[in-house]
Amino acid sequence: MIVLALVGILMAFYASYMWPRESGWLLVLVFPLLGPAEFTFVPAESFPLTIQRLCLFASFGMFFSPHVKSNLMIFKSNLVRLVLLFLLILSISSIRDFNQTFFFNFIPRWIFPLFLAFFLIESEKDLDKVLKIFVIHALMISGFSILEFFTDFNIHNILAESVPQYDFDYQVSKENPYLRFGIYRSSGIDGNSVMTGYRLAFYFPLLLFYCKKWPYVLRVAGLVVFFVGLVFLQSRAATAIIVLTGVFIFLKGAKDVRVFVMRLFSVLFSATILLLTVYWVFPDIFTIYEAYTELAVAGDQESISSDGRFVWMAEAFHLFLQNPFFGYGSPQHVYLELMETKDIPSYLTYFLAGGIIGGGLFLYIMYYMIRQVYRIHLLQDESNYQKEFLFYATLGIAGAFLPTFLNWQENHFTIMLFLYVAVYKVYVNSEVAEKSKASTIEE
Repeated sequence: MIVLALVGILMAFYASYMWPRESGWLLVLVFPLLGPAEFTFVPAESFPLTIQRLCLFASFGMFFSPHVKSNLMIFKSNLVRLVLLFLLILSISSIRDFNQTFFFNFIPRWIFPLFLAFFLIESEKDLDKVLKIFVIHALMISGFSILEFFTDFNIHNILAESVPQYDFDYQVSKENPYLRFGIYRSSGIDGNSVMTGYRLAFYFPLLLFYCKKWPYVLRVAGLVVFFVGLVFLQSRAATAIIVLTGVFIFLKGAKDVRVFVMRLFSVLFSATILLLTVYWVFPDIFTIYEAYTELAVAGDQESISSDGRFVWMAEAFHLFLQNPFFGYGSPQHVYLELMETKDIPSYLTYFLAGGIIGGGLFLYIMYYMIRQVYRIHLLQDESNYQKEFLFYATLGIAGAFLPTFLNWQENHFTIMLFLYVAVYKVYVNSEVAEKSKASTIEE
């Protein structure tokens, strides 16, 4: 089997070397759907050929391809250099426990979206194609959540059957349900309702921006599918991020009292139509939030709060103070052994894994991405299509970053990193950028 895995890697490298654009767009189309379950093409026990590894070697093929221009320009990007430094710090710390998941899954998940986006995206037309693909994915993922709630169809479990020695005993299904307040909680494409919810939180502003082109009926139908899928995930954090994103979008468009009133009326009217449609299609959907309300009134804090997380965060901070410079090992070692699977935020995980440098770099990378995309947005002309898109892209990246203050859940980072590099490539490092003010931004 390992021979087949190596052959698969060579084929991915060769295909992307010879046909980089065709191979690249195929990966953009399939990875966000196959990646969450770590779909495995060749289930070799010692070295399985997963979708992450296939994408990593395909991006290497694009790097060496004669059909790709200015390959080495990727290393002029500050973000790429920051990410490589971040991974180097964690790798040095991880030598102590040599966790295979870190070296063969975690690192590829950070590197290949940077390479893939840099070598694939060349124009605004390409960026618009990415946006269209992401919107389709958002609706598909929401649809999978709805199907899982009402039927035995579970997309994650179907894809995970390709993974050797996958433990289905802990995976949510109708035979092994995860109930919240007695109601089945869809696990979604990530096999985890929280991670799937965070993925939708990233997609939400992109969906709102893109669906403006659609007829009103189609727009409402798309939003119904999205929000119903979100509700069945029952992710409070993702819902809060999406609401916060909506508030920013609302305030951005309301520049004076008249616009504010008209926009408020439009939002309330659309929300009413949306709720009535949802209730007509899924009359039992509101029992989920009724359960939340009843428990809150009854004072069932154990079910509706996460007070234990603050205790774990204090414990993690105490461990960091004991070894602030060198860290304790790989992020996986920190999560599984040091913290014994206690749910702490991403930044604390990296402070424990890579010391103050590793944690500081992680926070700076997130801040840097949000700041850069927003700065490019500010440099665009007023009433500009690109300016509006970049504002929504900023919200998407910020929405992907916010969950890191709650959990160490980063499956959605691949699509976030891809979007950032795509924006950078078009508006800072391309012929389009040379004609705009954005080219003056120091990367």
